[in-house]
Amino acid sequence: MDTTRPVRLKLTHVPTVVIITPENATIINAMVRSVMALGNCPMCKAPTYIPCLTSGLDGIHSAGSRHYANAALDFRSSDWPLGSRDTVLRALAGELGNDFTYRIESDHLHIERRA
Repeated sequence: MDTTRPVRLKLTHVPTVVIITPENATIINAMVRSVMALGNCPMCKAPTYIPCLTSGLDGIHSAGSRHYANAALDFRSSDWPLGSRDTVLRALAGELGNDFTYRIESDHLHIERRA
C-alpha cells in the first residue's frame, strides 16, 4: 500500500481477518482510489464515502470461494451514496484491469483475483 498518504478505511464492528498480501493491497488501494471518484461533500469537504471492508478470510463463503485462499475481499455496498454504483464500478474496472473480477452481491461488493 502507498504509505506516503493516509488511507481511510472502515472495518466492520465484527473482527475481519485480512492478511495483507500484494493482491489484497492492490484491491484495497483500488477500492479507495475508486471511491475517490465520488469526490468530497461540498459542505464538510469530507469524502463522500469511505470504504467499509466486511470480509476477508473470515465468515462463511461458498465452496471453492477465493476468500479461503486469501484472494478475495468484500466491501459493504448497501451504504453507498445514491446513484454512485456505476461511477465506483467504472473507476474500479480501470484500477483493477483484467487480473481481478468483481460483482455486486446482495449487500456487498465482492472483489477477487482471477484464478
